Amino acid sequence: MRANDKETQNPLKDNDMNSQKNQGSTYSSSYKGVLKNEIFQQLRLVIPILIGQLSTSLLGLIDTVMASSLGISDLAAISLGCSFWIPLSLLSIGICLGLSPIVASLLGQNEPEDIPKYAHNALFPLMIITLISMIALLVLPRYLLGLTDLEPEIISKATSYINLIVLAFPGMSLYHLMKNTAEGVMVAVPTMIIGIVSVILNIPLNYIFMYGKLGIPAMGAVGCGVATAIITWTAFVIILLFCRYSGKLKEFHILGRKEVTDFAIIKHIFKIGFPISIALLIENFTYYFFGYATAHIGSSYTAAHQIASIVSVMVFMLPVAVSTAEAIRISNNLAVGSKSKAILSVKASAVIAHAMIIPVGLCIFIFRHRIIDFFTDDPNLHALAAPLFWAVLAFQVQDSIFGVGLGILRGFKDTKNLMLINFAILWCASAPLGYLVGFTDFFGRKYGLYGLWGVIVFCYWSLTLAFAVRSIYLFRHHKFRIYRY
Repeated sequence: MRANDKETQNPLKDNDMNSQKNQGSTYSSSYKGVLKNEIFQQLRLVIPILIGQLSTSLLGLIDTVMASSLGISDLAAISLGCSFWIPLSLLSIGICLGLSPIVASLLGQNEPEDIPKYAHNALFPLMIITLISMIALLVLPRYLLGLTDLEPEIISKATSYINLIVLAFPGMSLYHLMKNTAEGVMVAVPTMIIGIVSVILNIPLNYIFMYGKLGIPAMGAVGCGVATAIITWTAFVIILLFCRYSGKLKEFHILGRKEVTDFAIIKHIFKIGFPISIALLIENFTYYFFGYATAHIGSSYTAAHQIASIVSVMVFMLPVAVSTAEAIRISNNLAVGSKSKAILSVKASAVIAHAMIIPVGLCIFIFRHRIIDFFTDDPNLHALAAPLFWAVLAFQVQDSIFGVGLGILRGFKDTKNLMLINFAILWCASAPLGYLVGFTDFFGRKYGLYGLWGVIVFCYWSLTLAFAVRSIYLFRHHKFRIYRY
């Protein structure tokens, strides 16, 4: 869109636009930044974001470990419950993830006064999506689980667990809105602190509600849902306090004052954020759909899938954290007007991603048997889960490139193509391939659980290649512009 009057009066932007006219369609910056400085800047975002995200993943790990001591039925119930609520929660989270690069652009364009307006208007699409997700969670799981051959006890525990998670959805959405707005202005410490607090609270709350302490009856897997709901609303209260009273955040008035409703802003947020929501839904729904599919194989296979899934998701937080910080830095640098700084951000992200992900992935594979021992002492379940760590290792080999490519697409706000790539590979390809490999003799025999994981690995490698190709295209064809919306 054309710049508004406010932008045309900005001498910095006028100079940039004149420079563009003089140079034609190609923009070149004289920036001579040092890579190590950009690495330092990104680490200031990556480390707290990573700790916060790892803490979130640890919640799932703790839930799984504590449920496993109650028996396979409780472990399977939580696994099945996660297969429903986590993908749907990503619809709301995607809207919020789209807000981070938008806020970073506003900061780069020296328009911080517009940030509270964007946060306020993001509430409208966010709450609508959250409401739809809550209704879906109350209706779909009981029906879909009823189509399986699972024991009625597991179905009852899974649906009761999901019903309690529904209560956490509004708080979860508000938390991510405020968190991603804060990260967009380069403040990520609250994410880390809230993550640590959540982990500290999770163990005693699970202990009280799952095992029945302090006069509360033992609730098993359902008690895990109670603990999750309490922790979610606690996280929202803490981020709210940070935004109101933190010296680095209070000046932005994030959800702290009444703002004018602007449908152009709502449309822009939806245009950037909703494709991220769909991409995340496709990506994770495919992943968790395979978890649902294991219910047709048997509860032991579902439990083995859950063990490998928890570990895989925890390690996946590494490229996700890098991509989140990279997207913020790229968006901010492009808004400032420097494509060369954006390229430097990509190089820094690649260094950080490879240095973090590859050693961690190798360690997890080497110590896979000890890791499984944390979840179960059942030798049969151990034997089922151990081979899946080959797939986990295969994920890590490509995750560093995957994370960098994902960050570039989000930083350029190229979210529509991000969604289309996910749809083509993770839905159009993985679902039929998973069915053919896992449940039919099309490739010679039924490969079951291991065939499903093989398909996931293949599709993620394909996704990484597609992101890399699209990233190269974006940098080669990017034209220097300043957008108002």
